Amino acid sequence: MWPDASLHEVRDSGERGRGLFATRGFAAGSPVLCEAALASSPLPAPSSDASSWLVAASLARVLLERGLAGKTRGLEPRSAIETSADAEEAEAVAALREAAAAASEPAEEARRLLHVVARNAFALLDEQALCPCAAMINHSCSPNATQTGFRTPDGALCVCVRAVTAIEPGEEVVISYVADLTAPPAERALALAPHPFGPTPRGCDRALEEWLVAEGEARRAAAEPRLRAMSDAADAAWEAAHAAGDEAERRRQLMTSAAHYGQLLQLSDGLLGAHHTLLLVARGRLAHVMTVSGAQRSCANALPLWRSHLAATRRCCPPNWPHLLPCLRGGRDAAARAGDSTAAAEFEAELHRVLDVLKPKCLDVTGGPG
Repeated sequence: MWPDASLHEVRDSGERGRGLFATRGFAAGSPVLCEAALASSPLPAPSSDASSWLVAASLARVLLERGLAGKTRGLEPRSAIETSADAEEAEAVAALREAAAAASEPAEEARRLLHVVARNAFALLDEQALCPCAAMINHSCSPNATQTGFRTPDGALCVCVRAVTAIEPGEEVVISYVADLTAPPAERALALAPHPFGPTPRGCDRALEEWLVAEGEARRAAAEPRLRAMSDAADAAWEAAHAAGDEAERRRQLMTSAAHYGQLLQLSDGLLGAHHTLLLVARGRLAHVMTVSGAQRSCANALPLWRSHLAATRRCCPPNWPHLLPCLRGGRDAAARAGDSTAAAEFEAELHRVLDVLKPKCLDVTGGPG
């Protein structure tokens, strides 16, 4: 582990159980810890329909086959699971026990190991990895650190946990287990389902679900199903575009999604709050399609969408957060193609400030050229 195990300690964190606390201060951008994975296994393709339990079972099997299960005893859960398993979890336990290395393991131990992976593994460079020290870091929807995967020169998969804001001595280090911090509470709760806790409340959450029309009013009752259906159709086309096998189909689906998102923005006028999650997603994706078109007028029209999308994203994320990067790159590219050099320079400057903190390639850790 790097830089030094004495820079943090594991202790009680109240309702969240144990957590990792800084024993000295860390400036934003400083690595808090870097750790080689105990074990890892490939993640399925985004288009895969494998359940999260079956995905976890693949790494649990690696742990068993390499005789590493005993090294997970310090991770939660440390004892047998008392609740009953649903069908998908039961299927994963059965698949895990079919593995030769697990044949002698009691079902209770196989299930405990499955939960250890589901609760503690990180997604790093297209793999899921178990890093026991970093796994002690608790979740927060307002994190002060983030995690990045990298490989050492000899190919070892590692996690780097880096401060995104200043962390004071004695402060708990917290990361986000949720990929998208702009998601409303209900969506974050789904992402946190494998864990014995839900999302932490934030000041921005109300705006993500704000309607300008009271619930029960006829205008909202008529509009809400239409808006949801339009959002679903737009999302489906967006996902189809990213799964398309050829460029023509990708462009066709992107244009379909853009048409739906544009209609959603028009129909929501006077109905949804300015930072509602449906509008946040619609603005960002519509701005992306308009920007990649390369047309000067489309890019100029995309600029206010990027600015609105960025403003809503900033409300939900720390000031130096990975989710800001696509917004800043999109705004920069739209401004440059629209001929607005001043706006392009502003987006570029903020992009560099965030990248200077995040250091996504971890070159300060791996020793590569800075």
